[in-house]
Amino acid sequence: GCGRFGTRFGGSRQNLVARGGGGRKTESAVDWGLKWLAEHQESDGRWSAAKFEGGADDRAATSLAALAFLGAGNSTKIGKFKDNVQRAIDWLNGPEADKAGAPPPWIGALRVMALAEAYGMSNDPALKQAAQKRIERLVKAQAADGGWAAVGGGGTSDTETTTWHVLALKSAKIAGLDIPFAAFESALAYIEKVVQPDGIVLPASHAA
Repeated sequence: GCGRFGTRFGGSRQNLVARGGGGRKTESAVDWGLKWLAEHQESDGRWSAAKFEGGADDRAATSLAALAFLGAGNSTKIGKFKDNVQRAIDWLNGPEADKAGAPPPWIGALRVMALAEAYGMSNDPALKQAAQKRIERLVKAQAADGGWAAVGGGGTSDTETTTWHVLALKSAKIAGLDIPFAAFESALAYIEKVVQPDGIVLPASHAA
């Protein structure tokens, strides 16, 4: 099934692309990019960040690559890249991904986003359980001011890190996972506090 991200499939996707000014050329470019990603996926399902000078944490690279496939209408069940998506999600959800220890919070949020969207596009009950468990941990890490810190274990809330977490919450909500509304309210309160009317984002130290 198409799950809850229906505009990513078939005629709905074509209409969305056309409304945004896209067409055969842009879709061809997307397809080329996905083919490149598929060709560079490791045998265990991850993408190596170090191979392409993208840092040392493969969870970030793999989450972003999985989100690219998912956004183009490939799930773990349908799409010509479904096997790539399945292997990526299996790795992100498996023990190998955490051998390096807990990821930085923003990478954890990226992984939650990928797992939530994979569930929302497949309705796989096992994936739902895994994604729900991770989203609950993400919500539990939210600070009293509504934001999320850039480092695990607390600290001053960080606007960039908070933004990734809000995106993960939204993906999880669309996917049908259980998200406390208070988490969104608190995050909005934090964002309103740090973003000024002229669009300037205050440093975290001034947002307290």
